[in-house]
Amino acid sequence: MVVPSAPVVATPEPFADIAEPDNDLWHFALAFYGRQDVSSACLVLQDQLGVDVDILLFAIFAGVERRVTLDTQELAAVDGLVQGWRTDIVQALRQIRKRLKSGPFSSSATEELRNRIKADEIKAEQIELAILAGWLERQPTRRVDSPVDAQSIPPMVARYFAGKAEALHAPDVDDALQKLKRAISVGKAGRSSGR
Repeated sequence: MVVPSAPVVATPEPFADIAEPDNDLWHFALAFYGRQDVSSACLVLQDQLGVDVDILLFAIFAGVERRVTLDTQELAAVDGLVQGWRTDIVQALRQIRKRLKSGPFSSSATEELRNRIKADEIKAEQIELAILAGWLERQPTRRVDSPVDAQSIPPMVARYFAGKAEALHAPDVDDALQKLKRAISVGKAGRSSGR
């Protein structure tokens, strides 16, 4: 007699329920990253504190566009969700691109390859943002009693990623956080004036 086996239940993978990559978060991230001083501020936080810029943009999007403030546990959850992708794919592509730009392999002959890898790195970041957007979509609706303090989001994300509190007080890090706060203020002012 053949006994049917129980179905194998797989652990949900971040790619099993990924949101459409061309989504509101992606468009917000492109627009926000394109604001004055934002890209340079994000890169300082990435280089100095190890901040995942996609998680930073996601947290700002959640606060500004969805009026959801992520707490430390939620940051840890989304970080855990994308950590493997970030390490194995995004950072690997970034490292190759940087070596082709300024390493021993930098030359006009490798420029086309570097540009293709850069495009793939951006696509990998778009996929990471889609994973994060899917996570946000699956969260239960929250009751919002007070406005979100969007200006507090960049320092909160920086604190999460910073291994040491004193790293947050470095002049270039503080300057980067101030630039991000200004960019958030400019965006809020633009929305309230109907732009």
